[in-house]
Amino acid sequence: MYIFIFRPIAFVATMSTAIAVILITIAALIDLPNNPNPSRESPTVLSFALAFGTMLYAYSGAGTFPTIQYDMREPQKFPKSVQFAFIGDNIYTSSTL
Repeated sequence: MYIFIFRPIAFVATMSTAIAVILITIAALIDLPNNPNPSRESPTVLSFALAFGTMLYAYSGAGTFPTIQYDMREPQKFPKSVQFAFIGDNIYTSSTL
């Protein structure tokens, strides 16, 4: 019953995402001739941390932390598990570059 209520909302969300992707792609293609060789700065620890934080925010990793901590047998070990997750994500991200 409830699935039929959310179907139009899901459709609008999907179409909005598709339109946004198309518009961003068009804008990038229009801007390409104006800036064929963009300058890039060397990465720093700060720029890496900011990029990493952006990736975490984009993939909603931080939103799952409270439920993971709540479901743990020993919630006091949560900071340790977050550190392992960050290390694992860094290894995964650096291996895909």
